Formats: sequence, structure tokens, C-alpha cells
Amino acid sequence: MNVTAVNQTDVCQEYWCPGRSVSLFVYVILYVAAAAVSLLTVCGNLLVIISVSHFKQLHTPANILILSLAVSDLLVGVFVMPLYLSWLIESCWTSGPVMCSVFKFVNFQATSVSVHTVALIAVDRFLALSSPFFYSEKISPTVICIATLFNLLFSLIYNFILLFVNGNFTDVMCPGKCVYIIDGVSSLIDLLIVFLMPCT
Repeated sequence: MNVTAVNQTDVCQEYWCPGRSVSLFVYVILYVAAAAVSLLTVCGNLLVIISVSHFKQLHTPANILILSLAVSDLLVGVFVMPLYLSWLIESCWTSGPVMCSVFKFVNFQATSVSVHTVALIAVDRFLALSSPFFYSEKISPTVICIATLFNLLFSLIYNFILLFVNGNFTDVMCPGKCVYIIDGVSSLIDLLIVFLMPCT
């Protein structure tokens, strides 16, 4: 028996999808509410993206960081929230293995970029308040764009290595389930890189 078969047997453990436990009316209300939340997230972040991108006077270092945060939140609203809310309502993963991989990768990527962008915003505001002359001379929109691009590329490479090169939760797919299996060392590294370092 190969490793994948053993892992799948251990993890899935006769998993089955429960049937619908609420009335059709409640079911429809849940999906309408989920769609409204996702749509509100998408529209709000699109408004920020369009506003900052369109108006030249908004092209400041702080607004570029807010634009980066809005883009990562837009990805959450488009890819993560609809799939996750559907998963909660159905109590079962119905979108298949490909969308499960997309969901996991975008979820990790958007979270990583968001947390690091919030840390960059904190550093940006600290420099603007504590060293205004240094800030006005050295921190330009170009410098912030480079920092934002580095943040995006770092998160992309890091999450690709964590999820696909390292082999975490790509080999196991239970019917009706989107399985997250991360070994202890990877979890500790992820906690350090995505949460503790930016917060520190």
C-alpha cells in the first residue's frame, strides 16, 4: 500500500456528506446572505482599487499600501469567501479537488499578503510620524511599489513552497472534503513567518 493510500484512509475515515438539515427557505436565505457578504466585499475593495488607481493625487505611499491590501482582500472576496461560505452551508465540499487546491492556495496567499501589508502600513506610519524629513526624502511611491511587489513575490514563493513543493495536503482528497494536512514543522514555520514576524 502506498503512502497516499495510507494517508487518505487515515484522514478520511469513512467521511460522508450529511444531507440538508434545514428547510428550503432557510437554505435560500443562507445562500443569499453569503452572496451579499461576498458581493459587498468585492464591491468595497473594487471601489478602493479604482479610486486609488484612477486619481493621481491619491498616488501616495500610504495609499499604495492600502491599494495592495484592497487587492488581497478582493481575492478573498472572489475566491475564498464564496467557496468557504458554500462549504459551511452545505457541510460538505462540493467544488472538487481543483477548486480545493485553488481555495487553499489563494487563502494562504491572501492571508500572508494582508498580514505583511498591514505590517508595512504600520512601519510606513511610524516613519512618517517619527522621522517626517527622512520620510519625505526617502519614502516615495516607487519605493513603496518595490516593497509591495517584494511582499507579493515573497508570499507567492513562500506559499508555493509550503503547499506544493513540500507536499503538504496535495496528496489527499477525501470525497466531500477539502483536507488541510500540514506537518508540525511547517505549521511552526508558517506561524513564525506569517504571524509572529510581522506582528513583532
